[in-house]
Amino acid sequence: MFVDLPVGEPDLAARIVIVVSNVPGPQQTFSMNGEPLREVYPAVPLNPATQGLNVGVMSYDGRIFFGLWRGCPPRPAGAGRGRRPRR
Repeated sequence: MFVDLPVGEPDLAARIVIVVSNVPGPQQTFSMNGEPLREVYPAVPLNPATQGLNVGVMSYDGRIFFGLWRGCPPRPAGAGRGRRPRR
């Protein structure tokens, strides 16, 4: 996937709301304590924490697995300014 992003925009990270990452995993079955590992779910951390959603895709043993992490939705410009913090 290719996205045309403006170069040098200072607030670019605050506008990115989704990241998709694919990781090829092992194509043979692993086991733990004699039991086969049947499923894997990728966890892609949010970076920065203001991202809206991260989607991880990983293959394992001939199957595809998805992991979703939801973050904070981006705030509109000026939101949260001028308010007193809660105690």
